[in-house]
Amino acid sequence: MNTNKSTMQGSLSIIAIVSIIFIIVVGSYAYIDNQADSHAEEAIISIIEDAKIQGVELSYDTIDASPIARSITLQNFKISGNKQEPDVILGNVVISGLNWQSFKGTQDHIPLSMSIDITDGKILLDEEMIGNDQDLKSFVEVMGNELKFATHANYSVSESTGILTASVVQQLNDNFGLKANLEFGNTGWLAYVKTDDSLDNLTLDLLASTLNGLSVTFINEGVIEKIRTVTAKQSGLSKEQLSQQAVGSLRQMQASLQDYSPVYSLMLEELIKFTQQPNQLLISIDPEQPLTSDDFIKVFMGGESAPFDLMKKAQLFIKAN
Repeated sequence: MNTNKSTMQGSLSIIAIVSIIFIIVVGSYAYIDNQADSHAEEAIISIIEDAKIQGVELSYDTIDASPIARSITLQNFKISGNKQEPDVILGNVVISGLNWQSFKGTQDHIPLSMSIDITDGKILLDEEMIGNDQDLKSFVEVMGNELKFATHANYSVSESTGILTASVVQQLNDNFGLKANLEFGNTGWLAYVKTDDSLDNLTLDLLASTLNGLSVTFINEGVIEKIRTVTAKQSGLSKEQLSQQAVGSLRQMQASLQDYSPVYSLMLEELIKFTQQPNQLLISIDPEQPLTSDDFIKVFMGGESAPFDLMKKAQLFIKAN
């Protein structure tokens, strides 16, 4: 009987201890979460005040900082431009990779990895901004005065390899999609960059970095058809005639490059294919050796063949549909 009673008391003691630990953990997280929200809001308010000084109005509905997920979520973040600038509304913004303590000023180095997700974004162009600007009028005629978009971007730096990888996915509803992947080398120095470092002090490091690879995919979701419709109305030509004109120009370019590598002719053939049937277009480079800043400088300093030399070294690749 006493044994059972002792066992029960022991069980109750364990339950009590677990309960206390649970309460402490939950309470600690709630406190840290509250502190994170508070510091994040203080930081955003500071940014808003600084923006006002520059003549830009910023506002938002709610903000939430998660210490565990190392993320910040903003709802209805709005950037109100002046009379000559559009209004931008970011319905939902999630920034990941930030240490909540950075809002307390205790973290002074840039994160080695970060991502940002924007959904329900809008860019609004009002009539006062457009005015009599013919370029803007043409733009609005094609794209409309309310552009809905979504964006995902991220990067990550490896201190051990010095390689930075980054990707961007951009969606402009009913117009186009864009996917990009990049890889840079010799970027380990980013681990030592402070948030208040001047870009001028980083010039040598930037020049030492290399471009290891790149791929960009453009996905047509109606924008080319819209452009052709507006251009047809302005020029009096049909959309088919406009397409034939574009193909003709590419054929002339193809003929002028026949003395160079046949690779360029094949790439132009892919552009012709995309012009005739604009679904999606992939452009990529995959060099055997990373491209340096000198490789790009030679394009501007070299002769007519310099761009082709760079394309050859970069192993430029184009693929339609």
